[in-house]
Amino acid sequence: MQCSLSYHDGAFDIDLGGRRGVTVAGSDWPAPLADPDGSLREALERPAGAPALRVIIPRSGRIAVLISDVTRGGITGRLLAGLLGYLEAHGAGPDRVTVICALGMHRGYRDGELAAHVGADIARRWMVLEHDARDAASLVEVGTTPAKTPCLFNR
Repeated sequence: MQCSLSYHDGAFDIDLGGRRGVTVAGSDWPAPLADPDGSLREALERPAGAPALRVIIPRSGRIAVLISDVTRGGITGRLLAGLLGYLEAHGAGPDRVTVICALGMHRGYRDGELAAHVGADIARRWMVLEHDARDAASLVEVGTTPAKTPCLFNR
């Protein structure tokens, strides 16, 4: 059985030999949103079971926005631009907001990848950090999960 798996901006073809009945999870995607920007604004103004984001943005202090890394692809930059624009319009601009790329144990960004992932304007105007799980000095333990896993945040 031949199988093609989407990967980054292309595909990875594999041969599963004589296996039959293999289904690729996530191969059935919903239709794209007709108005992604409008849908994001609606979600920020009317989230399920919570007040509008503008109501809970603190009047002072720092705000961290956590995003997935480049291995997740997708429309991170477009959604991030909408979210950061919303935050800025409600008093939380580049002087208060830091975007943190959740690399997990993945490699860091290479030349040009960060700007391509978040958008050149965001990379230029906003503080965008790469979380490095291997750099203990940049992390602070804030507690543990019920399974006793330590929770480490960027300082």
